[in-house]
Amino acid sequence: MKPTKNIKIVLLLLSSIINELYGQTYNHLVPNVVFPYQLNSGKLPENTYILISPLKLNSNPTDKNYISPKPIIIDHNGYVFWYMNSSSGSIGDFKYSSNDSLFYFTKYLNGIASYQLMDLKFNFVDSILNTNNVLSDAHEFQKLSNGNYIIGGMKDSIMDLSKLNYNGKPGSKTTNVRGYVIQEFNKQHKLVFEWNSNNYIHPKESFESYGYDSTKYDYAHGNSIEEDADGNLLVSLRYLNSIYKINHQNGKIIWKLGGKSSSFSFTNDLGFSGQHDARRLTNDAISLFDNANTSKEPKTSRIIQYKLDTLNWTATKIWEYNQPFFVKSLGSYQVVNDDTHLINNGFSFRPNPSVVIINKLKENIATLTFKDSVMCYRSFCFEIPFQIKQPKILHANIGNKTILVAPDGVKNYLWSTGDTTQIIIADKRTTYQVWTNYGTGMLGSLPIDLSKITNDDFYLCNKNQKKISSPKYGETYFIKSPNGIETTIIWK
Repeated sequence: MKPTKNIKIVLLLLSSIINELYGQTYNHLVPNVVFPYQLNSGKLPENTYILISPLKLNSNPTDKNYISPKPIIIDHNGYVFWYMNSSSGSIGDFKYSSNDSLFYFTKYLNGIASYQLMDLKFNFVDSILNTNNVLSDAHEFQKLSNGNYIIGGMKDSIMDLSKLNYNGKPGSKTTNVRGYVIQEFNKQHKLVFEWNSNNYIHPKESFESYGYDSTKYDYAHGNSIEEDADGNLLVSLRYLNSIYKINHQNGKIIWKLGGKSSSFSFTNDLGFSGQHDARRLTNDAISLFDNANTSKEPKTSRIIQYKLDTLNWTATKIWEYNQPFFVKSLGSYQVVNDDTHLINNGFSFRPNPSVVIINKLKENIATLTFKDSVMCYRSFCFEIPFQIKQPKILHANIGNKTILVAPDGVKNYLWSTGDTTQIIIADKRTTYQVWTNYGTGMLGSLPIDLSKITNDDFYLCNKNQKKISSPKYGETYFIKSPNGIETTIIWK
C-alpha cells in the first residue's frame, strides 16, 4: 500500500525532529584538532572563560580523523581562545586557581597520573606524582589553604570478606581490597599527610550493586577531595553513596553524609547515590552532582545542595536542579557566583548537552554540546585576568581575491579552514579564525567576519614601496598596513 499524503507529511516531520535531536550541527569555529561543538548562549560576562577537556569514548590514535584529548579554553563569545598542542593519554580536571594564577590539570597515560601546573602564559611550572607505593588515581588535584597540594590515589590490602555476601555468594577470604588514598605534599614535594580508606572504612559499607571482584575490589572509589572551612577534608566516596569528613590531623572520621551509616538524617530528601564533586559552599552548605545510580527507576541525575546541622544531625535540601536524563558516571557542578551555576554532565552524550549553565532561578544561560561519543570529566567557568593580546587577522580585497594574513613572529599557524600558512585566500564571505603557537599550545585570533567588513587592512607594494593593484603570479610583494610593512607575500 502506498503512503497517503498525510502519512508522508508525518514522516517528514519525524525526520525533521530526529535531525534536530541527533544531527551533527556545530555553530562555532574550531581547529581540526579540537572536537567541534554547538554552543547556544547569550553572551557570557567579558573575561569569563569555559575550561574543558573533552575526550571521545573508545577512540585511539590509530582511528581515522583521531582527535587527542586536550584542554581547551572557550571565550565569552563561544570561540576557542586557546588549546593545548598535543596530548597523548587522557587529560581532565582542567581548572584555574585565582589564588596563585595557575592552571591545574591531570594527565593520565599508561596507568600513571601526573598532576600538572601551568602559568598564565601556558608554560608548565610544576608537576606532582603519587608516591609511597600508591597507585595513580586521576580524579582529584587541589591546592590547600596552607599552600600544599593534595591528590588522590589507590592502595591494595588483603582482607577476609567471607562473612559478606555478594549476589548470594560469600566474598573471598583473600579479597584484594582497593582503598582510596589521599596524599598531601608540601611545595618541596615532600609527603606530609596520607590517609587510606582501608584503615578506617570496612568494605561492608559498600553497595552490592556496584559489583564485587575478589582480585580488585574497589569498594569505596573516591572521586573528589575538598578542604572544609575548618581545614578538615571532605571526600566523596562514590561506591559508598556517601561524603566523609576526615580529620586532617589524625585521619579519623568526623561524620558521614549518606550511605549505610549516615551521621545525618535527611529531613526533606531521600538522599543521593553514586555522587561526584562534593564541595563546600560559602553559605555553609554542601553541593554535589547526584548521579542517582541506586535510585528507583526511571533514574534521573540532579544537582543538589544540603544545609548540614551538626547539632541535630540533619541534612536539609535547600536547592536542586533535576536533569531530564541519567548520567551513570562522572559529572561535576560549580557554583560560579550567586547567579551562575555550571553543570558538567560527565558520561552523557548527544543529544544531551555536555555542559549546562543556568542562573539561580534555574533558567538556561548556555548549553554546550559536543559530537557523538564525546564527553568531559569536569568543566569550569572562570574569570581570568589574561594579559594576552590575541592575534588580529588582516584582510584586503586585491584583484578578484580576498587575502587574509596572520601576524608575523610565530612558527605555527592553523586556520579554521585547515590551512597552515601565514597567508590564505578566503573563498567565502564568512567568519575565519587562526591559531598560533603560544606557550604549550595555540592561541586563537580574534574572529573576522568578512560579511561585515568593507574597508581593507592593507595593500600590496613592491620593493620601492609603490602600491600594486594588479599583482602578477609568482612575484614577491610587501604587505603595507597602517602599522607599516607587516610581511612579504608571493602571489599565487
